[in-house]
Amino acid sequence: MPGGSTKKLIFIYFAVLYIVFAGAYMYEALGGFFDVRYVASSSMEPNFPRGSLIVIARDPYDVAVGDPIVYRYPQAPGRLLFHRVVDMSGDSIYVKGDAVTTVEVIRREQIYGVYLFGIPYIGLVGEALIGDPLFTYLLIIVAAAILLYTL
Repeated sequence: MPGGSTKKLIFIYFAVLYIVFAGAYMYEALGGFFDVRYVASSSMEPNFPRGSLIVIARDPYDVAVGDPIVYRYPQAPGRLLFHRVVDMSGDSIYVKGDAVTTVEVIRREQIYGVYLFGIPYIGLVGEALIGDPLFTYLLIIVAAAILLYTL
Protein backbone atom coordinates (compact mmCIF):
# COMPACT_ATOMS: atom_id res chain seq x y z
CA MET A 1 0.00 0.00 0.00
CA PRO A 2 1.98 3.00 -1.21
CA GLY A 3 -0.62 5.51 -0.02
CA GLY A 4 -0.64 4.09 3.50
CA SER A 5 3.13 4.27 3.85
CA THR A 6 3.14 7.90 2.65
CA LYS A 7 0.54 8.79 5.29
CA LYS A 8 2.63 7.07 7.94
CA LEU A 9 5.76 8.99 6.89
CA ILE A 10 3.89 12.28 6.98
CA PHE A 11 2.48 11.40 10.38
CA ILE A 12 5.93 10.50 11.72
CA TYR A 13 7.35 13.77 10.35
CA PHE A 14 4.73 15.88 12.12
CA ALA A 15 4.95 13.79 15.29
CA VAL A 16 8.70 14.34 15.47
CA LEU A 17 8.28 18.07 14.79
CA TYR A 18 5.69 18.30 17.50
CA ILE A 19 7.75 16.40 20.07
CA VAL A 20 10.96 18.32 19.37
CA PHE A 21 9.52 21.82 19.31
CA ALA A 22 6.87 21.35 21.98
CA GLY A 23 9.50 19.72 24.18
CA ALA A 24 12.00 22.52 23.60
CA TYR A 25 9.34 25.16 24.27
CA MET A 26 8.18 23.48 27.47
CA TYR A 27 11.75 23.04 28.68
CA GLU A 28 12.46 26.72 28.09
CA ALA A 29 9.15 27.76 29.65
CA LEU A 30 10.05 25.80 32.78
CA GLY A 31 13.38 27.64 33.09
CA GLY A 32 15.51 25.32 30.98
CA PHE A 33 18.46 25.95 28.76
CA PHE A 34 16.77 25.77 25.33
CA ASP A 35 14.71 28.24 23.38
CA VAL A 36 12.89 28.17 20.05
CA ARG A 37 13.08 31.19 17.73
CA TYR A 38 12.55 31.90 14.06
CA VAL A 39 14.90 33.63 11.66
CA ALA A 40 13.33 37.03 10.99
CA SER A 41 15.57 38.30 8.18
CA SER A 42 17.51 37.08 5.17
CA SER A 43 20.93 38.00 6.60
CA MET A 44 21.84 34.33 7.16
CA GLU A 45 20.74 33.01 3.75
CA PRO A 46 21.27 30.62 2.04
CA ASN A 47 22.16 28.47 5.07
CA PHE A 48 19.29 29.72 7.23
CA PRO A 49 16.41 31.04 5.10
CA ARG A 50 14.10 33.68 6.53
CA GLY A 51 11.33 31.95 8.45
CA SER A 52 13.40 28.99 9.61
CA LEU A 53 12.54 27.74 13.07
CA ILE A 54 15.69 27.29 15.17
CA VAL A 55 16.41 25.67 18.51
CA ILE A 56 19.17 27.30 20.52
CA ALA A 57 21.06 26.34 23.67
CA ARG A 58 21.13 29.15 26.21
CA ASP A 59 24.86 28.76 26.92
CA PRO A 60 26.90 31.87 26.10
CA TYR A 61 30.16 30.24 27.18
CA ASP A 62 30.20 27.38 24.70
CA VAL A 63 30.88 29.49 21.60
CA ALA A 64 33.48 28.96 18.88
CA VAL A 65 34.37 30.63 15.59
CA GLY A 66 31.91 29.46 12.95
CA ASP A 67 28.99 28.98 15.37
CA PRO A 68 25.67 30.63 14.53
CA ILE A 69 24.46 32.48 17.64
CA VAL A 70 21.54 34.56 18.82
CA TYR A 71 22.64 37.74 20.59
CA ARG A 72 21.27 40.96 21.99
CA TYR A 73 21.74 43.72 19.43
CA PRO A 74 24.17 46.33 20.86
CA GLN A 75 22.14 49.33 19.64
CA ALA A 76 18.83 47.88 20.93
CA PRO A 77 19.39 45.41 23.80
CA GLY A 78 15.79 44.16 23.69
CA ARG A 79 16.23 42.98 20.10
CA LEU A 80 17.75 39.58 19.29
CA LEU A 81 19.79 38.88 16.13
CA PHE A 82 20.97 35.62 14.59
CA HIS A 83 24.48 35.76 13.06
CA ARG A 84 27.65 33.70 12.82
CA VAL A 85 30.79 34.12 14.94
CA VAL A 86 33.63 35.02 12.54
CA ASP A 87 36.38 35.82 15.05
CA MET A 88 37.07 36.02 18.77
CA SER A 89 39.65 38.07 20.62
CA GLY A 90 39.58 38.22 24.39
CA ASP A 91 36.12 39.36 25.46
CA SER A 92 35.31 40.67 21.96
CA ILE A 93 33.28 38.46 19.63
CA TYR A 94 32.97 39.39 15.96
CA VAL A 95 29.71 38.37 14.26
CA LYS A 96 28.10 38.81 10.86
CA GLY A 97 25.31 37.41 8.77
CA ASP A 98 26.24 34.89 6.07
CA ALA A 99 24.66 37.13 3.41
CA VAL A 100 26.14 40.45 4.58
CA THR A 101 29.62 41.94 4.78
CA THR A 102 29.24 44.11 7.88
CA VAL A 103 30.96 42.72 10.96
CA GLU A 104 29.73 43.72 14.42
CA VAL A 105 31.59 43.45 17.69
CA ILE A 106 29.72 42.14 20.71
CA ARG A 107 30.67 41.06 24.20
CA ARG A 108 30.13 37.55 25.55
CA GLU A 109 27.39 38.71 27.94
CA GLN A 110 25.30 39.82 24.94
CA ILE A 111 25.06 36.21 23.68
CA TYR A 112 21.58 34.80 24.18
CA GLY A 113 22.25 31.31 22.84
CA VAL A 114 24.03 29.03 20.39
CA TYR A 115 22.30 27.36 17.43
CA LEU A 116 21.59 23.63 17.82
CA PHE A 117 19.31 22.77 14.90
CA GLY A 118 16.41 24.09 12.86
CA ILE A 119 13.82 23.47 10.18
CA PRO A 120 13.71 25.80 7.15
CA TYR A 121 10.62 27.95 6.50
CA ILE A 122 8.32 26.38 9.12
CA GLY A 123 8.35 29.59 11.16
CA LEU A 124 6.94 31.71 8.29
CA VAL A 125 3.33 30.84 9.08
CA GLY A 126 3.62 31.84 12.72
CA GLU A 127 5.56 34.97 11.81
CA ALA A 128 3.00 35.99 9.20
CA LEU A 129 0.02 35.50 11.48
CA ILE A 130 1.12 36.76 14.87
CA GLY A 131 4.91 36.99 14.94
CA ASP A 132 5.23 34.37 17.69
CA PRO A 133 6.82 30.91 17.29
CA LEU A 134 4.29 29.55 19.81
CA PHE A 135 1.60 29.93 17.17
CA THR A 136 3.67 27.67 14.90
CA TYR A 137 3.43 24.94 17.56
CA LEU A 138 -0.33 25.24 17.53
CA LEU A 139 -0.34 24.89 13.75
CA ILE A 140 1.81 21.76 14.01
CA ILE A 141 -0.65 20.29 16.53
CA VAL A 142 -3.62 21.06 14.27
CA ALA A 143 -1.83 19.57 11.23
CA ALA A 144 -0.95 16.44 13.21
CA ALA A 145 -4.58 16.10 14.40
CA ILE A 146 -5.86 16.40 10.84
CA LEU A 147 -3.41 13.74 9.71
CA LEU A 148 -4.43 11.45 12.55
CA TYR A 149 -8.07 11.92 11.65
CA THR A 150 -7.44 10.97 8.00
CA LEU A 151 -5.50 7.78 8.85
